[in-house]
Amino acid sequence: MNWRIPIALILGPVCFLMAFLAENVKGEAAVLITMMGAVGASFFLAQYLLSRGQTRRDGLRILSALNALPVCMGILVVVVERRTGAWLSGVQIVATALVCSLAGMALAGRRSRNAASPRPSPRRESVSDTPRPS
Repeated sequence: MNWRIPIALILGPVCFLMAFLAENVKGEAAVLITMMGAVGASFFLAQYLLSRGQTRRDGLRILSALNALPVCMGILVVVVERRTGAWLSGVQIVATALVCSLAGMALAGRRSRNAASPRPSPRRESVSDTPRPS
């Protein structure tokens, strides 16, 4: 079993609960922006660190494990809440978590492809490479 999936299952709730530390900020809009920033940054960083050196299929498994709690929370908010404001803010936070996780996975994939591709070495002309006149 891949060791990164249990870590992603643990990091998902931790990253998501970090956003609620932003509730000390004054004003509803500032709280929402700060929460979305905390959720986005933590999910981006967690997904990037967990997806380094993984195949796309393993990265998607890690993505689904990391985002299990926010998706369940989004479904719960849509089903239970009747107020439009709470519904919209819950969906925005879930969308932020998903988008930032996808961005972290894409960046990890891009960096691993760049590291795996060989770079052409600059060819220097040496004296032995030049044809000798007969």
